[in-house]
Amino acid sequence: MANSFAVSRAQLIYALCLPLAVLMGYFLADPTDSGSITVIVLVIGLLCVPILIRWHHPLLILAWNAVITPYFLPGQPHLWIVMAAASLLFAVLNRFTNDEARFTIVPSLTKPLLCLVAVILVTALLRGGVGIKALGSTNFGGRNYFFIFAAVAGFFAFTSQRIPADRAWLYLAMFFLPGLTSLISNFAYFGGRHFDFLYYMFPSTLAMEQAMAEFNLIQFARISGLTLACTCLYCWLLAQYGLRGIFDLKKPWRVALLVLVFLGYLFSGFRSSLLLFSLVLAAQLYFEGLFRTRLIVLTTVALALLGGVIVQYSNELPFVVQRSISFLPVDINPIVRRDVENSSDWRFDMWRTLWPDVPQYLLRGKGYGYDPAEMAFVQENARRGYTESYRESIISGNYHNGALSIVIPFGVWGLGAFIWFAAAAIRYLYRNYKRSSPALQRVNTLILAYFIARTAFFFLVYGGLNYDLYIFTGLIGLSVSLNGPEPVEEPETAVATDEELAFSENFASEQLQ
Repeated sequence: MANSFAVSRAQLIYALCLPLAVLMGYFLADPTDSGSITVIVLVIGLLCVPILIRWHHPLLILAWNAVITPYFLPGQPHLWIVMAAASLLFAVLNRFTNDEARFTIVPSLTKPLLCLVAVILVTALLRGGVGIKALGSTNFGGRNYFFIFAAVAGFFAFTSQRIPADRAWLYLAMFFLPGLTSLISNFAYFGGRHFDFLYYMFPSTLAMEQAMAEFNLIQFARISGLTLACTCLYCWLLAQYGLRGIFDLKKPWRVALLVLVFLGYLFSGFRSSLLLFSLVLAAQLYFEGLFRTRLIVLTTVALALLGGVIVQYSNELPFVVQRSISFLPVDINPIVRRDVENSSDWRFDMWRTLWPDVPQYLLRGKGYGYDPAEMAFVQENARRGYTESYRESIISGNYHNGALSIVIPFGVWGLGAFIWFAAAAIRYLYRNYKRSSPALQRVNTLILAYFIARTAFFFLVYGGLNYDLYIFTGLIGLSVSLNGPEPVEEPETAVATDEELAFSENFASEQLQ
């Protein structure tokens, strides 16, 4: 709490504001310089310290799924990384100054996470340390380590405060809906040069394929921002209303939003997005118990009709839509088919190349560090066609497979720690789902369904520990903040038999005589 820090207003003014005002005047002399912008932002951040002390937890939740990347910060970290570090810092300081500000400790979750961090630290030390390009290191790859450390720090920051049950709906919107910011980069590209300033805060890489398609470097562009935006939107819908509420005929706008999400996935151009959407809906149907109702019949009929329309007109759909449904047995344009086959062959060839190297990294992982000279050499050879393009992904550790992204960098120890964490998280979420209050039933159902679907997707379809761990820790951290510690199992009370009751009654009567 803000009042936990016994600092007077006058002391804050003289100790912070006056020296910072001098610095601001100096650096504002060249406001377009990136270094000046960094200092100005840091000064503003210091002035916002009282706000962060009081509201760091809601701000962390608001920033977790927001696709914001301040370009002027060293290394261009995502906003959720900055807020995870800041929130954990203020939570620890608040714990030291306020006995009532206690973290919600769930040992079954913290133990595997700390074990995973220990494995990563030991591997990094054995493989030459954590190299960060932004800090002048000669070895690169340290960015991936900090993604993992920030994801774990974010989990503990989530558990630093409890969310009141009557405000769960508000915090759900704050957690999921900021994911819609992933569309801003795509809209900025459509808007032209007048909106280029948005790329200072929102990653331009999301609009890269649009630029490549405009210059005829590729046949069609996938809209990357639609994937995260649609995922966050339908997660919010399911957490807020559940499938029963979405298909409430008295509220047709809910069904319309779900249809809009489906169309967004179609126009994103990513096959994996539709697969994840299907996995989440299947898990949600199961945990809501709707597979026994007539809703599953209506859903099956609707999907059959939709599938028939898609099969009939699949070759006439836009190329980006054809690519999204290319995993189905439908007729698609040869251009799209070739693009899909090239993408699949690229991954399969990389995995075949990696597989013989797996045994040597089982006991001692490779880590994330790599030599920048080797990367430059491979990039140049790939550009000239002398080597395969996936060699660059192999060096950087982007294996496009969840299991490989753990085994090769961190060996069997890292894989064991992650499986331990995933199993403990599913067990914790399942208990919340079974024992939650009515106010939290829908959100607990969604978090369990999405976590299970995301875990299956991570291992079977696509995943990377460095980029996906924050999704898992954010979900489980939100659940802990909503539900509290794991409930203690009550011992079963033994039921006495008739003979035991008769014996006890006789014994009591004899003692009275």
